[in-house]
Amino acid sequence: MKTIKTYISNLPIGVKWIVGINVVIYLTFLIVNNMFGVRLHNYFGAYPTYSDNFNPLQILSSMFVHKLSISHILVNMLVFLIFAPFIEKKFGTKYFIFIYLICGVFAYIAINYSFIKNKTVIEKSILNVGIDVNNIKITNYHVDDNYLSKLKLHQQIKVSDYQYVISKTYGASGAIGGMILIYMLFNIRNIKKIMYIILGSYIIYVTMCAITKESTLLSGSDYAHAGGMLGGLIISLLYVTKKGIN
Repeated sequence: MKTIKTYISNLPIGVKWIVGINVVIYLTFLIVNNMFGVRLHNYFGAYPTYSDNFNPLQILSSMFVHKLSISHILVNMLVFLIFAPFIEKKFGTKYFIFIYLICGVFAYIAINYSFIKNKTVIEKSILNVGIDVNNIKITNYHVDDNYLSKLKLHQQIKVSDYQYVISKTYGASGAIGGMILIYMLFNIRNIKKIMYIILGSYIIYVTMCAITKESTLLSGSDYAHAGGMLGGLIISLLYVTKKGIN
């Protein structure tokens, strides 16, 4: 227990704040959902730019939002705690927080691209089974189950995919993806951190494989991770080019 307390007390202040905000928001969303049946994700997740529900502020708020599954936030925060402290110590607290936000923005740009591409494919497939997309009934941010049940089976399959088009995204894992890449670029030759290098390499490898595989629909979460990593790459290149960032 003393070791854990020492570890927490030694964490940089920016890392503590970001983890704290993520945990508080997660617990708030969980309590409100369980006690009042209100899903705050519908208001703080980031919708695609073409959606009537889109609000630019959601890009920021989504960077601290996780699914209600406890495993989702635990994995994200564990990975964050592995890679983020090094980045804050290297860049300083102000730039560290800026990096987190920039990587989150790049993650949103990438996932929004997947939304737009999927929208074209899905709407065409729905039209091909004789359904007018404008007539699809949406209830509480989801394709209405009662409406769906009245369709033929082959129509149900295609219309169910419409959920991809109206979904929201959570940007925390995308921002963390950027942290992983920055850590990798500055520690790739550090043999003392070989286990972290292997873990980071595996995460990057899985992400790249996911977005390069041939698929009709693009996986939004994979594109978000890749977008965050792209943001991390750009920040690292800027640092190397202009060493005045530190």
